[in-house]
Amino acid sequence: MILQRARHVCTHISRNTLPRTRHFSTPPPPSTPAEDQFHRLDLRVGKILSVASHPSADALYVETIDTGDKERTIVSGLKRFYAVEDLENKHVVVVCNMKPAKLRGIRSEGMLLAAFNTTLVEVLEPPSTSLPGDKVYAQGFPQGPIDTVLNPKRKVFEACQPHLGTNGEGVATYKGVPLQTDKGFVRVKSILNGTVS
Repeated sequence: MILQRARHVCTHISRNTLPRTRHFSTPPPPSTPAEDQFHRLDLRVGKILSVASHPSADALYVETIDTGDKERTIVSGLKRFYAVEDLENKHVVVVCNMKPAKLRGIRSEGMLLAAFNTTLVEVLEPPSTSLPGDKVYAQGFPQGPIDTVLNPKRKVFEACQPHLGTNGEGVATYKGVPLQTDKGFVRVKSILNGTVS
């Protein structure tokens, strides 16, 4: 009886605790990097039609911007860095498919892209001949499909943002490739090798 129980225990251990050898007919495929998300952003030229102080936030502006498809209300934190007259009629770059969100009570329908360093903030400026709605892209990266509205839970912009910046000539870039419209490069006035957000 004891011998039978001992054999049972040994068999149980050998079947359930000893490592098993796995055999593959072919080696498993190597891991691949995540797909680049930049093509999902709807980046367009916008023209600022009007600028007003936010009624409930000292550091915010409320801008009306023509992005070709419509006039959008966008709330931005540019008040410390620009006078109203310096923004009105300026061409800028807008992320048009951000999910609308209320900022201190006002619905914002997009986001202006700007470069910054430790002391300055400057909006990205497309070529002066650009028109509202012109596509902003990086040569060599797919230009679609574009998300109708970015899902905040997917964090698409957050995945792209660390790769946005300006180079040593003040040209805005994505992964080192210049941002442009069909009319030329997107630039900033003075921030070199800066961050863009």
